[in-house]
Amino acid sequence: MNETNEIMSLVQHAEARDFFSESKDAQGLNELAAKILGTENLVGSSDDFFNFAIELARLKDYDMACHMFKRGIDRYESSVDLLAGYLLYGIDCDHHKENCAEYYNKLCSIPDKDWTWRGYSFSLDYLQTRKEMAGADNQQEKEWCETEIVRLIEAFRLKYKGNERVYLAEARLYSSSEPEKEFRILEEAVNTLSNCPRCAYRYVELLIDRADGSDDYKKALAALKKALKIKPDNTDVNVADVYFLQGLCLIEIERENDNGDIDEDKAIEIFRLFQMAQSDYEELTLSPKYKRVFQREKAILEKKTKMICEDV
Repeated sequence: MNETNEIMSLVQHAEARDFFSESKDAQGLNELAAKILGTENLVGSSDDFFNFAIELARLKDYDMACHMFKRGIDRYESSVDLLAGYLLYGIDCDHHKENCAEYYNKLCSIPDKDWTWRGYSFSLDYLQTRKEMAGADNQQEKEWCETEIVRLIEAFRLKYKGNERVYLAEARLYSSSEPEKEFRILEEAVNTLSNCPRCAYRYVELLIDRADGSDDYKKALAALKKALKIKPDNTDVNVADVYFLQGLCLIEIERENDNGDIDEDKAIEIFRLFQMAQSDYEELTLSPKYKRVFQREKAILEKKTKMICEDV
């Protein structure tokens, strides 16, 4: 990147950044980032650098995101979020991977009192990836990563006691390797925390996949109530998905009745849940198999009750 002497502010380009991000124009955002990073006199807070880098990462431009993180780190060398963000995305980028060990050590040199939740959560993901990359022939590296993971989880739990992010970060470590452990961690969160929408939603997904009767679906319904709890920083849980899963659980519970049928009042209740989910149908983030279930179950209920969803 050829730097110019022009003074450029990240704040002045926030609106253009958001436009490219919201329209999912990865090329436009990349070109804007390249122009900004090509300026020698670049001004902005650590949050400005972080937010721009995260928008790049959301469009899967991890290489440019790491360039933005690095430029921020050059100016704010003790920024926990910038260092952790670089680790999260840099470990998978050939051009940035070599810097990660140095940046992790720099992050660990920052006092615990200054660590944010991102510092812990992103570092745990970094360590897990680093452990997986170590391979079977590098047992020492794997053991070091495991020791660091345990240390960070303990510190994370201590500093952010009662915060669901701790459980999410720990559960995510086992999502592919030890699904039963992931499930138990999320179950602990749901049974312990009063406000844990992200944990509750993921717990329900896993519970429904293993459900064995109405008792499991009743547990899922109870957890979905927590998934609907509002948190100012919660944009991860899609409310339309929650309404669909509530309807699905009710269907399964009703089908365990003596005659296996669904009475009209309950059918109307389920229809209304499906209708709320359908109002944002294009935004459903459920897997294709669940979308097929959505359409199938709605059609069955319409036929049984001789009602059309839109008329309810």
